[in-house]
Amino acid sequence: MADKRKVAIAYIFAFVSVFFFFLGYTFLSGYVNNKANEEILPQAQAMNATISALSSISNWAEIILVLTIATIVIAVILSTMSSFAMRSAFK
Repeated sequence: MADKRKVAIAYIFAFVSVFFFFLGYTFLSGYVNNKANEEILPQAQAMNATISALSSISNWAEIILVLTIATIVIAVILSTMSSFAMRSAFK
């Protein structure tokens, strides 16, 4: 029998990691779209709106790239923690 508390923690880590993966995808694809100056992806308008909202805070494209890398690293860490939590729940 699995420990329900640990399973719940594992699911929380999994859902938050998916959120961070999509956030990183939005940052990266918006960054690529702005660099290419054309709408490559079908979701380009929403992504460009997100990037332009972030760019209005600061004009540094490097900050967006750093945010992308940070969100992907956080997502990988949370995904790993989810895997470990689920593994420990079934021991």
